[in-house]
Amino acid sequence: KYEAPPPAGAPETCRQIGLKSGMAARAEPVIAATALLIRTLEERGRPGAKLAERRAIVDHATHEMTLVFDVDPGREAHFGAVEISGIQRTNTAFLARIVPWRKNATYDVRKLDEYRKRLSDLNLFDQLAVRPDVGMLDAAGAVPVAVKAHEGPPHSFGGGLSYATDTGPGLKAFWEHRNLWG
Repeated sequence: KYEAPPPAGAPETCRQIGLKSGMAARAEPVIAATALLIRTLEERGRPGAKLAERRAIVDHATHEMTLVFDVDPGREAHFGAVEISGIQRTNTAFLARIVPWRKNATYDVRKLDEYRKRLSDLNLFDQLAVRPDVGMLDAAGAVPVAVKAHEGPPHSFGGGLSYATDTGPGLKAFWEHRNLWG
């Protein structure tokens, strides 16, 4: 049951989150179902969704278990400003251009995942976090996205030796300059 009205399409039964009648009562599927429930809410505009309480009521006489999930879906939200910190050499305007959502679009955690992947694929950062700042959700429902990154070293080099019976010895070396143009 939800502590506030859930968004349209939110799971309302255990079957919708992967739990079926007759399943063995094991913790792993219940934990996975809980994660799926929260994830589904986060995909439907609720970045602050959280489990308030989960109860398992077991009837040992009939070998049945009833699960009750009390869920706080959080407030409905849309994307606010992207706040980038920890960047020194990279042009933050470039990082803002590759954001996969428009400001004021309905919040969807899948878009955060996509942005995190885009940033990671640049191979510029050795630490990266992309998270909604739910504590800063304003009255209009805009949630800022905090991007915290630490750039890796601007240069790397390496080399190796090899030997193959058909070609003999080999030598490889490389030099890489990351973020040459910022």
